[in-house]
Amino acid sequence: MSSLHYAEVETPKGSGVLNTNAHADKPSTSNLAPLADLFSILDNIRDASLLYVYVGIAVFLSGCLQVACWSITAARQSKHRGAYVKAILTKEIGWFDVNDPMQLPSRVAETPVKIQEGMGRKVGDGIHYFSTAVSGIVIGLVKGWGLALVVMALMPFIAFTAFFSMKQLSKDTQTGIDAYGEAGAIAQESLSNVRTVHAFNSIEHFAGMYEQALHSSTKAGIKNGFAVGWGTGVMFFTVFCTYALGWTMVRTKSTVIRLREIAQALGVTMVVECKTLDKVAGRIGIENVTFAYPTRPGVRVCHNYSLTLEDGETVALFGPSGSGKNAIVSHLERFYDPLGGTVCIDGEDIQALNVKWLKKQVGLVGQEPALFATSIMENNRYGYPSATDQQVIEAAKMANAYDFIQAFPQGFATEVGERGTQLSGGQKQRIAIARAIIKNPPILLLDEATSALNTESERVVQESLDKLLSQAVQQLLWHIDCPLFVTLVALPFIATEQLWRLELTTS
Repeated sequence: MSSLHYAEVETPKGSGVLNTNAHADKPSTSNLAPLADLFSILDNIRDASLLYVYVGIAVFLSGCLQVACWSITAARQSKHRGAYVKAILTKEIGWFDVNDPMQLPSRVAETPVKIQEGMGRKVGDGIHYFSTAVSGIVIGLVKGWGLALVVMALMPFIAFTAFFSMKQLSKDTQTGIDAYGEAGAIAQESLSNVRTVHAFNSIEHFAGMYEQALHSSTKAGIKNGFAVGWGTGVMFFTVFCTYALGWTMVRTKSTVIRLREIAQALGVTMVVECKTLDKVAGRIGIENVTFAYPTRPGVRVCHNYSLTLEDGETVALFGPSGSGKNAIVSHLERFYDPLGGTVCIDGEDIQALNVKWLKKQVGLVGQEPALFATSIMENNRYGYPSATDQQVIEAAKMANAYDFIQAFPQGFATEVGERGTQLSGGQKQRIAIARAIIKNPPILLLDEATSALNTESERVVQESLDKLLSQAVQQLLWHIDCPLFVTLVALPFIATEQLWRLELTTS
């Protein structure tokens, strides 16, 4: 039987000798990778924690300086009070006819206090809020301008609310100052003429006048409170609306991504229902195939690779790890489509063939067969769901699996466990071969089907494989050991894929 094999090999530099020891032990640092990842994560956490500490210290110092500096600046404004008194005293007499001199002492006491409050922490808070807003807008536009622009659309509502609240607050504050000035004038007048007040028994009268003046101040304070409360409530409501809007947009974007993925998946399934071939001769043509795995788009495992396999050949693929052996077989199984080039069966591009039909034409026996947590009978039927019990039994006999199955108390009804854990490696492999036999595919793919078995199991499984190979039109084997007696007819080296084509003859 002529054959073309594909397995892992090593070629020493500067030598034309082919090393067929594909499974020699090689030092590896792969076990250290998780530990290195852990240290990398810890380093990132440490750097982020230190950054938070530095930012916290900076915020603490800047906050202390903000409050202290502006409070000191406001406390030094006593000269304004003196200037205010001096300005009043220098007014002409006519000014005092219009402005009640009895209210001036209260105004002299109240107005500088308001000025001090306005020049103290409030200035610092204003600068703080303004800088926070500007910084937030800049960061938002840099990190996500779309979401930032949508959220900024609500800023006019915040600005309008703040403007209205400040306008009403200023008006009510001035009303309160005037009311306190009037009440202070009444108190000063009644106290300076206390003898007259007592003589005419006018205590209740002046007390009522004083309370009436304070009532205006109380009304102004209540209106002030409502204005501040309403403005603060509306501003916080708008802010939380922006939070909700941002969260909704993020969720919507995530949903759109998921819908796009679903749409892409639906797009793939749309090409399932394509044409089929009446009969498969088994000729496989791989022409100028270029491929990279989606997880590593920058690493080409195949580049302009071509290979023709005639019907009736038994073929093995050899090459070092990462040279594209699995990629070629994955193309035949239609697990992946090539980035460039075509993969054909009997001259037909497999991308134009019905996917379900194609899966029926290709059988796969892997190094680690995948068994499902059900009975042996059901596992065998996965290869051909409509198979009868007798067909399953005949396939088990051909795979040298019938005897050990019958040795179980429940026979073919025996549960194999999760991933076949209740069976040995050789037993699982023979069940997988029986599954492929009952499928009877024209094209058979073997992945080191005996490499993980002991000598006795390997002998039995090899006999099963020989029976299975005799049924297939085309056999493609990869990751297998080289036969004991081989003749190397040709060894052209292909640098782009690091693959070797060997024509092997067995004795």
